[in-house]
Amino acid sequence: MDFSGLKILICDDEETYRKFFATLIRKKFNCHVDSVNNPKQMFDAIKDSLPDLIMLDMQMPLMDGLTALEILRSHKSTRKVPVVACSAMSDPALIIKLSGLGIMDYILKSSDSDIILEKIQKILNTLLQAK
Repeated sequence: MDFSGLKILICDDEETYRKFFATLIRKKFNCHVDSVNNPKQMFDAIKDSLPDLIMLDMQMPLMDGLTALEILRSHKSTRKVPVVACSAMSDPALIIKLSGLGIMDYILKSSDSDIILEKIQKILNTLLQAK
């Protein structure tokens, strides 16, 4: 499938993970990838143009990912933007909350690259089928 028309926004306060995810996605799927290091920058970035997918870190200093997701879901213009939650920790209670807010998936940052790519490919396939 051709994913080159899809736009992904990565919101993570750690540059290492922003670069890691962006490099994986660009190399494997040829998507347009932008990245920001906090939810305020994310909200600024999506004012003019909504991405096809947001990869959202759950643990950030200025605002955590759960709060950012709740804000996304509370606005009509961003309510349906697909979101993948990313975290360094597995927290079943958090995953249940996030699922209730309609995330597409939950990616552990410590996962093997192949597992991350497999999850992202499933999501991208779903997004293309919906277009």
